[in-house]
Amino acid sequence: MNKIKLWLRLSRAHYTPVIILPVILGGLLALYHRNTFNIWFFLIALIGSFFAHLGANTVNDYYDYRSGVDDLAESRKSPDFGGSGVLTEKLMKPEIALAGAIVMFAVAFLAGIILTFLKGYFIIILALIGFFLGFFYVAPPVKFGYIGHGLGELAIFFAFGPIPVIGSYFVQTGELSIIPLLGSIPPGIYTVSILFNHHFTHFRGDKKGGKMSPVVILGESKARIISWGLFILSYLSIIINILLKIYPVWALVSFLSIPSLLKTFLSLKKTNELKKYMQLTGDVAKGNFLTGFILNLSILLVALT
Repeated sequence: MNKIKLWLRLSRAHYTPVIILPVILGGLLALYHRNTFNIWFFLIALIGSFFAHLGANTVNDYYDYRSGVDDLAESRKSPDFGGSGVLTEKLMKPEIALAGAIVMFAVAFLAGIILTFLKGYFIIILALIGFFLGFFYVAPPVKFGYIGHGLGELAIFFAFGPIPVIGSYFVQTGELSIIPLLGSIPPGIYTVSILFNHHFTHFRGDKKGGKMSPVVILGESKARIISWGLFILSYLSIIINILLKIYPVWALVSFLSIPSLLKTFLSLKKTNELKKYMQLTGDVAKGNFLTGFILNLSILLVALT
């Protein structure tokens, strides 16, 4: 396999929209509310966030492999649902993967240092918090994802909601504001939704490996109720942001993603085969990417008119 493709697979680069979209959102909120946007500051923030996400994914793959969770997962043969498969298939040595993750984090840290000199120390504070949440999601001694009780989901919410949106807004405006905080709630929720539904695809393996995901703790039936709740809450949070005038009313166009997602949710039964949960996770990811894209586009178009 081509080395570049191997690294992209290991770092699960196809999931980077979950960090790219919030960074774009933060910049667009600055343009919409403050009529300011510096493309260079934005690109540095985007590159830093992008590599931080790749590094976090790679570290997570490394520690899940070390714990044996990926080997136990029923969905391990799919690079989308049971880890990348790069380490379990012996396509790369674990030590090389970990070294690669460190390089990715170093690139992200460099971007953070540059923005800190340009915009202030608040940037490096956000970067360090983001690193802590991303690295220790499955890495010892913290292992948010293994502790369970929603700590992993809480970490994901902040890592893909408030931190990138507030950070991206701050590098444009240099100000702390309630605007990016409230505006970050929808992307935070729908990223948690992707992760939460992803747990369904390997919860039996998680249980055997001691990874106490919400699905392991709650059980399949109760966890599906939470899944429905996240689906509803993600769109409700968009409405709230519109009512608070954080988003323009045209953000309602993002609701075009609802029908296909609703169809998938309604097709679920009390117990479902792995294939069905893999479809659910894929549909939720695609639906949320579409929601985020349309949301950003609506803000951009209104800001430019």
